[in-house]
This record gives sequence, C-alpha cells and structure tokens, in this order.
Amino acid sequence: MDDTRVEEGQQTLLLMGFSECDAKAALQITNGNVEQAIEMILSGQLSHNTNDESYNALAPPVSSLGPARRQRFGSPRYIHCETSQYSSPSGRSACTYIALTVALQTLGSLQSEPSSPPKNLTDVLTSTTVEDHILKGISSYNTDKSTSSTIEHTSAEEVLSSSDRFTPLKLIGGSVRQGILSAPNLRFSQILSACYNDGAADGSKWMAVVITKTPETIVIFLPPHTTREGDESFRERSFAIVDSHPRPELQCSGSYVAVYDCFDGLVGHLEGLFRAVDLGADVGEMMMVMYNSFDAYPLQLL
Repeated sequence: MDDTRVEEGQQTLLLMGFSECDAKAALQITNGNVEQAIEMILSGQLSHNTNDESYNALAPPVSSLGPARRQRFGSPRYIHCETSQYSSPSGRSACTYIALTVALQTLGSLQSEPSSPPKNLTDVLTSTTVEDHILKGISSYNTDKSTSSTIEHTSAEEVLSSSDRFTPLKLIGGSVRQGILSAPNLRFSQILSACYNDGAADGSKWMAVVITKTPETIVIFLPPHTTREGDESFRERSFAIVDSHPRPELQCSGSYVAVYDCFDGLVGHLEGLFRAVDLGADVGEMMMVMYNSFDAYPLQLL
C-alpha cells in the first residue's frame, strides 16, 4: 500500500467533509484512490463501529455565517436544542427519518383552523418540540431498520412510499427534484424556487422541503404564498432550516433551528452548509457531479 498516497487522499477527503474514520478506511481499501474511495463512502459500502467518536466530529468545509454573510443576508434567529441525532447511539444514520418527522409534525402544527389565528414558525419550533421530533425520528428509524437490512441507506422518497407513518405528507409533483451545487442553474435558489412555485402545490399552505446532500439530510420550511390577510411576497416572510447535526462552526453543539426573514437568507445558509467542491483533476466529471448533487423533496400535508 502506498502510505503517502493514502495520507494525501485522506487530507482531500477530510477537506470535503468526510469523517476521518470513513476516509481512512475507504482509502486503505482502494490503495489511496480518491475517486474509488468517494464512491465507496457514498454508496454505503463501509461498515462501522457506531461508537466511533469520529462520527460526532462532523467537519464539513462550511463557512460560518461571518460578518460579510450576515451583512448580506441578515442574522437568523436561532433556536438551540441540546439533543442532536448523535445523542442516541443509533441516531447516526437517522437524519432522513428525523427530517421527515420534523416536516410532518411541524406542518401539522402550522395548519390552524379558520377560526383560529395563524401560527408562526417560532410558535411551533421550540427547543422542546425539536427534541421531541428528533427522538421520534430516531425511534421510527430503529423500528423500520429492525425489519430491513437496507434501511440505513434508504432515500426520503423510498421512506415516503414504504412507511405508513408519513402517509399524510404529499410529495409535490410526485418526484424528487435534483440539484447540483456546482451548476449555476441548478443550485439551491433555483431548485427551491421551482419547488415553491410548482403548480401542484397549495399556495395557502406551508411547505417543507427535505434536502439530502449525501451523507446528510435536513429540512427547511417555506411560507404560504397567501394568508388570510392577503397576498404577501415570498421574500418577505419567515423561512427556517431545522438541522439535527451539531455544527460547531455555528456554535451549535446540538441541533438547531435558524429562522430568516427572507428567502435569500435561507439560501445563503444552505450554501454555507453545503459548498460546491472541486475534487481536482484526478476525479472524473461524473464523480464530480455525483459528489456535488443534492435532492430536494417538496412536501405538504394532504
């Protein structure tokens, strides 16, 4: 084995956001081939010790929301929760279930009766409710995993089609929308705008969009087009991201909610979390696209 090649490849994978454990294991198997190591990690071919502390040290190449970014997009209102998906030994791979649970529970709470005043995101997304949703998501994941050997790598679309617990959620347009971080016309702004303006969506309801950028899944919330008070601009209401992953660079040691007053602020936050990465000349174009791709699942209550 070429130890120098493995060491250099490991630094590349760490900069891309993969854990040290995954990077080292995959590169040892592939004799330092970065492209093959990436494919092995993304395809879930590695088996791990779930007690490995390196899984709690998520370190994607994220730029925190520093002064320049805050000046451009505004400072979010953070709601912190001490519990994250890593609070449970079995929660490491449960982020898809957590995101879908947060979507289901939050959309249900936001749907008020005509005789009741409309609810705000901060009314229903509190540290207590986020913790409850995370624990429910982990529990659902464990229940389904006990009956399926492949559930660890199941997509949100597959979970929606196979699990009765998420039946109240409707996948707008019937299929996932795919974006590419490195493609100017397929980034978060374009994909989320397309989700929001989909003709199949109900403009009077809140929308949740579950976003998967392998190996992580989060959920965001977009406001109704209209309210009982009349039309309001898409870019002038509250938008939120719920992230079950610890983000030390954002001073979030557990999970958190970030609420923005504009769509651009939300997009800026996502671009800070998930950056387009140039894998270098040694990596083929197909692998470059695969690594920089993300899936968006726009959801509303039936």
